[in-house]
Amino acid sequence: MCIRDRVRYQLYDFEAMAIIPILCEKLGMSNQSFKKQIKNLLELSEQLYSPAKMANCIVWTLDTTHNKKAKLECLILLHEFITKYPDERICSLKNLKSIAAYVGSMENFLRNEALEIISTLYKSLGHSLWTLMGELPEKIKLAINKKLSNPSIPSGKKEGLATIFEARAITSKTPKKEIQRRLRNGESNKGMFSSVMYSTPQTDLGGTRRGRWSELGRNNAKASSSKVHVSSLEEALEVMKSESISTRVAALMYLNEKIFSNLEEEKESLVGHCDQIADAFSEVLAEVFSHQPQDIPIRFAKYFMTIVSKICSNQSFISNLKEDSLMRLFEEVATKLVYKGLDKLGDNCEGEYLARAFNITILKLLEHYNQTKLFEILITLLKRYKKLAISNIKNIGVTNLIAKYILKTAKNVNASIESLDASRVLVALHELVDSEELLAKGLNDDVGIRVAKAVVYELVRARGEDIWKDYETIKMRDTLIKRWISLSLIHISEPTRPLYISYAVFCLKKKKKKK
Repeated sequence: MCIRDRVRYQLYDFEAMAIIPILCEKLGMSNQSFKKQIKNLLELSEQLYSPAKMANCIVWTLDTTHNKKAKLECLILLHEFITKYPDERICSLKNLKSIAAYVGSMENFLRNEALEIISTLYKSLGHSLWTLMGELPEKIKLAINKKLSNPSIPSGKKEGLATIFEARAITSKTPKKEIQRRLRNGESNKGMFSSVMYSTPQTDLGGTRRGRWSELGRNNAKASSSKVHVSSLEEALEVMKSESISTRVAALMYLNEKIFSNLEEEKESLVGHCDQIADAFSEVLAEVFSHQPQDIPIRFAKYFMTIVSKICSNQSFISNLKEDSLMRLFEEVATKLVYKGLDKLGDNCEGEYLARAFNITILKLLEHYNQTKLFEILITLLKRYKKLAISNIKNIGVTNLIAKYILKTAKNVNASIESLDASRVLVALHELVDSEELLAKGLNDDVGIRVAKAVVYELVRARGEDIWKDYETIKMRDTLIKRWISLSLIHISEPTRPLYISYAVFCLKKKKKKK
């Protein structure tokens, strides 16, 4: 008899919540030997902890993990628990809703396993299962109904009326070029890329329910019959201004197919229309994200940002943008990064994908644009949003994000110092921090002050004593920057210390010495 049996040890709730979710997460790993050991540990945990509570831990992992393999293993574990402990109340109301949600998953293996669990529960609970699950989306109800009435038919297959599952199965066999040809020619939606992405039962073109965008879903057949055909870049830009998602998709597909498949041939056209393309992107971003989270056409937004981030990776495109176009595009993308609930959009981590695409787009803008103009644009935006944040606290997030990107750009000053006009950057910083309103309030800890100090320090590190030549442009009206330059020069020129100290710590020590 082991010690566990002698002392009758039981896991406390806090111990279980610390251990079981980690074990469930690790089940998503590919190492089979390791997975076997994890399963043995989970079997042991069943003896030390209530099965119902353990099921709650598994469902918690199911809802929080982003590893799809781990999600599947969690569903399999739950199925085993329900079979093994039929008398226990394994699935609470909350757990049932979490499991039912995976019936609407885009992944076949998750959807099938969730349906199997619900089928097993139905055998013991009967029609009361529907009451316990509560209100469900129409697509999920349809799938569960079919599974319960025809348990022999594999999940995701359909006899009779076409559903989203059949559409996806047909689409997987349709070559990409054929899908694009059908979309351009406005042919039947059956089996098309657009039918999977934008026309699910009771769902609008963007994959959201009800609301303004649902009108597009109801008129999908009408949109397809209008023969959306894009034959030039100018036409694609005009079509992008349309409110119809199907026509916007046609424009995006043209950009993707024509521009990137023949980049060398189309490079001149891309550069020549770069401002119009950037403005069109900004307009679509502003329009799409002007809705409530539940009304955002999430699948369209994902495809749209894939194209945007791809185009913004082209150095020629970014470097030829006018300042107004780049400022507007940067502002639209940055404000979407702090969109409330962005990371929770969609059922399959689409929100996280969008956040990554927004971040990549901004990083490409920072990397490929003229550094002097970039500093001026970012500092102008910071100044604007600092003022807006005074009246609206929602703008604080955008202000801090812009400050973060200014600091990131400042870290690369050394690499671009030959082409950087430091005098113009100092003028922009002076306008940011040397305003009467700011000085009157004595905002030494203001985000503008902190950003300006950091940028000045990086400029001094790159320019050395030559920074005084650049300072001449603001010498007559400056009250703050001169002191920061002097402190920075002392800091970088002091004898080598046994330990490196930051500029902020250095300034603090200087202040104490003066006292």
